[in-house]
Amino acid sequence: QELIARQRAYFSDMNVAKRALDENNMGRAFDLLDRQRPAPGQKDVRGWEWRYLWQQSRSDALFMLVRENSEINSLAVPPDGKMLAVTVRGKGGVSLWDVPARRDLRRLAVAERDIRAVFSPAAPLLAFVGTSANIEQRSTLHLWNTATQEMIAERPLHGGCVGMFISRDGLTLVTATVDGHITLWHLPDGTQLASYPFDPSDTSGTSFATTPELDLAAYASAAKQIHIIDLRTGREHPIKIDYTGDVNALAFSPDGKMLATSGGYQEADIRLWDLAAGREIGRLEGHSSWVSSLVFWPDGKKLASASADQTIRLWDVGRRACVDTLYGHRQEVWRLALMPDNQTLVSGSKDGAVCFWDCSTVHPRRSRIEFPEPLSAWRFASDGQSILTLSKQGRVARSKGPDFQQLETLMDVGPEEASSRGVCSLSPDGRRLATASSNGLIQVWNIPQRTVWRQWTNATGSVAAFKFLRNGSRLLTYSEADNVFHEWNLDTTSEMQSWQAPQGLSAGGISPDERAFMAIGSSGDTELRNLSEASSSKPAVELRECNDLSYSPDGRLVAASSYLGFARIWNTSTWREVVTLGGFLNGASATTFSPDGTRLVVAGSGRDGVRIWDTENWVETFTLAGEGVDAFFSPDGSTIGLLTSSGSLQLWRAPSWGEISESEAKAEVFIRK
Repeated sequence: QELIARQRAYFSDMNVAKRALDENNMGRAFDLLDRQRPAPGQKDVRGWEWRYLWQQSRSDALFMLVRENSEINSLAVPPDGKMLAVTVRGKGGVSLWDVPARRDLRRLAVAERDIRAVFSPAAPLLAFVGTSANIEQRSTLHLWNTATQEMIAERPLHGGCVGMFISRDGLTLVTATVDGHITLWHLPDGTQLASYPFDPSDTSGTSFATTPELDLAAYASAAKQIHIIDLRTGREHPIKIDYTGDVNALAFSPDGKMLATSGGYQEADIRLWDLAAGREIGRLEGHSSWVSSLVFWPDGKKLASASADQTIRLWDVGRRACVDTLYGHRQEVWRLALMPDNQTLVSGSKDGAVCFWDCSTVHPRRSRIEFPEPLSAWRFASDGQSILTLSKQGRVARSKGPDFQQLETLMDVGPEEASSRGVCSLSPDGRRLATASSNGLIQVWNIPQRTVWRQWTNATGSVAAFKFLRNGSRLLTYSEADNVFHEWNLDTTSEMQSWQAPQGLSAGGISPDERAFMAIGSSGDTELRNLSEASSSKPAVELRECNDLSYSPDGRLVAASSYLGFARIWNTSTWREVVTLGGFLNGASATTFSPDGTRLVVAGSGRDGVRIWDTENWVETFTLAGEGVDAFFSPDGSTIGLLTSSGSLQLWRAPSWGEISESEAKAEVFIRK
């Protein structure tokens, strides 16, 4: 009973995890997957779907530097990029990290909390503001020399910091505090230069920004206005906005002519403003939740955004288009910083994770692999690591690599021999291709030598090269005119046996030991051929409008799909029905068992999707978005493949347990403070 309960919980969790991934909630998906890992001594109930979802939930990050125990409040990077300053909300101190060595160097001001920090772009200086944890809650500006590791100045402030920046030349620092003061300071001595009042609407996000030269600052007020302040004179220029809540993030373009803003918790779009005209000039749409941080690249052409939807998006500002989406955080992403190489992005999230990302390359994320070229026939190689295909244009090719995208053309047989699906067959070892034509001609090609090895004619009209047997030494064919199956010895091109097929032949399958061949007609007639004894029988099974048939790896079960909207499974020793799997709206079109026999895949038509059942208790475990009329599981149990009626090949790959173990062993260890 305990095992049954665990299995039911597992099936539920897998479907919830898939929905979580569809909604970009990687944190939820990861938790669901993690809690299904077996405890010591427990039976492992995980299957293909767990491995598939594990792959889909992998992070795009280069590495995780640290996982603090609270929200990341600020990130700061010096000009040489060798150090990272990390501050955490509600926790004391500034953590300094050696980035190349990925180790903790030291923590400053451990008695202060809610710290914001910034490095000087031109001098060995770190400026940070923190608030004391005692009852007085005093705020202090600290100036720390990173070369001598000495505190060179400390100045009292009247409130906590909501934003701070240092000018490009390193001579001026600006701080914005919750008491409503924007203050300019001379560096490195910390002398106050000027102070201007302001009325911030939000004190938790990144809703204060300046231009690189500190000539302009921007903040959002409670009056639903963005205020632009000339930091040289203190004059303000408001821009009216229509956000329903606070502005969470602001960022100036490097030339100071454009401002990017993100709205309150009710809006996910990023708005772009022309400062000279004081009007909105575009929007960046794609996030599904509020945006917390914005960072421009130095050339102003690219923008990064961090969102509560657990993603980071990279935008082409000119085209107003998202060019990449980075997945990997398990909670809201709060802060961003760009490394000096202009290729590496640093992010900090609500759960305290600080991650590094390579922005020089695109991170495509696909739930399935699709072959662009329409195919007539295909099969997995015996090791499951490559696929042999015959295109409708007659090209025979091998596809290999992690996503089967490395294409090697082997030979060309011409479009006539590959004109229609089902007339061609590939041998299990990938060395032979059988083609059959509408005039009765059968040809067997030697693929390595790119020549026709055998050819003959024994019927008029259409014939089909049904399946290779005995590792390619025999071939099963079907002649439509007389409705007869033939088994051929390819070494001698002699017929071994022939027998009548059921009327309206619609599906056929061969047992794993190649002793039995079962065929079903459209009206439900069946023919079971004992290939070893050359005898036939008619099992009392009932199934109309069948379109696919497959044996389980141990030969004990046969599964057949029907256009009537279900798949039916029989026990081959008694031919009693085991179960009928229904619920398909538009019909079930293809079946295949996993190599270990624990899963049955049934493909539906149209929106029914590809459904996976556990064969121990016949509970539906998972659904994939896809359809097909020809289904196979790779011999290594990693990949499900479906060929659609139009010839498009769709693949869903799950890593092996060995690949998962190796990847997790190499994963960056989370550092907990």
